[in-house]
Amino acid sequence: MRPRPLSSFNVNVYGHELEPGAKLAGVDLRLAQIAGVDLSGADLREVNLRGANLSGANLQRVRFGPVEEGLDKPFPMLGVGAEGTGVNFDGADLTGADLTGVNFSESSFVGAIFDGATLVGARIKHSNLDGASFRGARLSGGDFGSNSMRVADISEADLSPVLIRGRLESSTVLQLSDLSGSKICFSNLRSVFACMANFTSVNFAGSNLEDGNFFEAVLTNASLPLTRLAWCNLCDAVLGGNTLSGSNLAGVFLPDQWIS
Repeated sequence: MRPRPLSSFNVNVYGHELEPGAKLAGVDLRLAQIAGVDLSGADLREVNLRGANLSGANLQRVRFGPVEEGLDKPFPMLGVGAEGTGVNFDGADLTGADLTGVNFSESSFVGAIFDGATLVGARIKHSNLDGASFRGARLSGGDFGSNSMRVADISEADLSPVLIRGRLESSTVLQLSDLSGSKICFSNLRSVFACMANFTSVNFAGSNLEDGNFFEAVLTNASLPLTRLAWCNLCDAVLGGNTLSGSNLAGVFLPDQWIS
């Protein structure tokens, strides 16, 4: 079955076949109504998706990152990938996709699948990612602040800082995001910036939170067994009902005391 055509107002992209493996780098897809389309393995680097609807689309192994040399390095110099505000990715399958450096703020990813995807340096803010799955994804150095990420699955993911030009560290940001009820097991959140985020009833079992900044974060009823919390900033954090069995609390900073 051929992919559905773009709406009539998208005349600037006519002639581009929307199909698996399509070469669409740099194409303008603003306001495109392409829900459910199969673009698996396509090249969408530096595409403009502002206001587009890709809900339920098959975007497995799609490349959204920047058109730039050296991006296959473990910690590349970050470039700018595809961008667009107000994009609808609800229920989209982005398994194994490359979203390096993308900017999809103010968008919706409800129930989207990012398993094994690369989101290094991605900027997804003020968005709805409720129920999204990031199992085994790389979110290093990304900005995911002020999002709704309730009941998301971020297990076995990498949120550690990313090196830029081999020297500077850029921490992953979860500031002001709501991750209540999410599963973040056996993930690397070293040096994560999560001030004033909501982690109510989150399961952090086996994760690395060392050097993380959780100033004024809400961790009520969060489960933290076997977690690494050394030198973590929990100053003015809301704690209570936490499970900490087997965790490393060396040097954890609380409002009035050091735990060692």
